[in-house]
Amino acid sequence: MTSRFLRVRFRLPVGSRVVGAFIMPCGNCNYCSKGHDDLCEAFFAYNRAQGTLYDGETRLFLRSSGKPVFMYSMGGLAEYCVVPANALAVLPSSMPYTESAILGCAVFTAYGAMAHAAEVRP
Repeated sequence: MTSRFLRVRFRLPVGSRVVGAFIMPCGNCNYCSKGHDDLCEAFFAYNRAQGTLYDGETRLFLRSSGKPVFMYSMGGLAEYCVVPANALAVLPSSMPYTESAILGCAVFTAYGAMAHAAEVRP
């Protein structure tokens, strides 16, 4: 199944230190193109509703049975997860893992609330 949301593919170098937000914006839908990635059509249609990536498929399977594993959002508590590369931000190598752990949810959530709900601008 090919999604209308899947337009651009790119890869980060293996070993990249990254962080992702709770919502994985596709970067291409009507909302994302207008800066409202918190309302991403692909995220709500595929990931939240079906537990899949934006092509309607999962890339995770149980080793024991081969049964597909569906995930919601970034799979932040999982040992492994598969997410769109454009939903990630590369961390500076100088930032320790412990300090960067808060970025994935707390910082992006606060930013989203200020930028989108409260409409705070520089």
